[in-house]
Amino acid sequence: MEDKNRTYNNSLLLAVNNSTKLFGKPIGVDIAKFLSSNELLEVGIIAKMFLSNIPDDGLIGRKCHIVNDNFIRNYNDISKGYPIKMYMTIGNVYFKNEIQYEEQTVDTLKSIIKKGPSAEPLDTHVWLTLEDGCVLDLTLLNSGGVDRKTPLFLWSPTVESDYYFQPLLFDNGFANKVDTLF
Repeated sequence: MEDKNRTYNNSLLLAVNNSTKLFGKPIGVDIAKFLSSNELLEVGIIAKMFLSNIPDDGLIGRKCHIVNDNFIRNYNDISKGYPIKMYMTIGNVYFKNEIQYEEQTVDTLKSIIKKGPSAEPLDTHVWLTLEDGCVLDLTLLNSGGVDRKTPLFLWSPTVESDYYFQPLLFDNGFANKVDTLF
């Protein structure tokens, strides 16, 4: 478990560095900070309310960048009293060591961004990284026809899980850069 934590923390720091180099803005993820259970509960309640208003067209997993972008905007409007920072994160997700989407690298993500907005579906995965490094994934469990009774997934490297998240870039403007819907 300690190796998994170290690997994730190293990936987080690398993603922060990659993002700062690419976009020139430092990202404030603090892996030494721990959000309280009340703070996590509040984010979870807002996320569930948000997801309950999204029509189930069976394609939510392919719209993860749009869903997360809209959630951040809504969260910032709703949560004036609970200002937890969150960052749209683009990277790889593994389940039992198997990649869940097309495996990405920083270079492939740079290429996608460089191409500009497109109507083509993206085979990347986007989730939210909370300011303490925990992952809030609004679309992973909604991919592939999974029952929407559990619409969100909260992950931490400190908890045993078959999932592993590898962040590559942080970019709260990613959806605007790659999708024509904006």
